[in-house]
Amino acid sequence: MTGPALGADVDGSQHYCTYSSTLSTVTCPQPAAWHILWNRAADASFACTEHMATVQRELTYYDRHPPHPDCGMPGARWSVAEKRCGYPADLAQRASQAAAEPVGSPS
Repeated sequence: MTGPALGADVDGSQHYCTYSSTLSTVTCPQPAAWHILWNRAADASFACTEHMATVQRELTYYDRHPPHPDCGMPGARWSVAEKRCGYPADLAQRASQAAAEPVGSPS
């Protein structure tokens, strides 16, 4: 499998599928079901359920998670460990809180 051909930057803040059969125009109007991180350089896009199935069959990707309100927002970062996007201070705080919780504590 190979990574995708990356086309034009697309505004993903609305969380719709950013599939493009032409690499220049988004051709799928469906709501996004997945936020995909293509590589460690942070190239990312959104996919509906149908196009995520295509990705899984035909392409390689680094990580994925369901869309979250922070996904695609300026300053947000991908957390592979948490399977979500967030802001650096929020992600660090969540990680330190999780580390401080005793084993077996209710979540």
